Amino acid sequence: MTNQSLLNKLQEDVENIVSIVDKEFKSLSINELNRKENVDKWSILECLEHLNRYAAYYNQAIQNALQSAKADTTERAYKNGWFGKMSIDMMSPTNVKKQKAIAKFNPVGSQLDKTVLTQFLTYQQELLAFIATAKTKNINQRKVPVEFFKLMKMKIGDALAFVVTHEQRHILQAQEVLRKLEI
Repeated sequence: MTNQSLLNKLQEDVENIVSIVDKEFKSLSINELNRKENVDKWSILECLEHLNRYAAYYNQAIQNALQSAKADTTERAYKNGWFGKMSIDMMSPTNVKKQKAIAKFNPVGSQLDKTVLTQFLTYQQELLAFIATAKTKNINQRKVPVEFFKLMKMKIGDALAFVVTHEQRHILQAQEVLRKLEI
């Protein structure tokens, strides 16, 4: 995979996520968005709020990294860093192993309303803008501090892929809530 093909795929994935939220979740009532299968499971809004909390950190970190990254439009092979690959694989929707959310990113018990949807879509537009900017930068630079251990840095490309993969995982989770509750 090349830098540009990675970024094109990520752009397509984010556009698909936006489309799902627009078509499947936006028209639901606040009660439907907050309904859950049981107390141990997340509602649709809790899935999106979890992603918003991650985006609040990673969007800023990615923006900062892109601002200081060197300009580069050379088409070259993209290779994940070891930590980036591990993080992406862990969040992959195909990885069925349940992951425990860090406490500050766990929205259980929060009072959530439709502003969660609005904020989520705003973060997605920012992410699309970052992906567009990344197409003119060297995304192989290790510039994005990992949220829970800021001394460790991911490549810009890995951070973008991690964020999108994490979003795909939880959008699928939200769709499953919708399916199970037959809203």
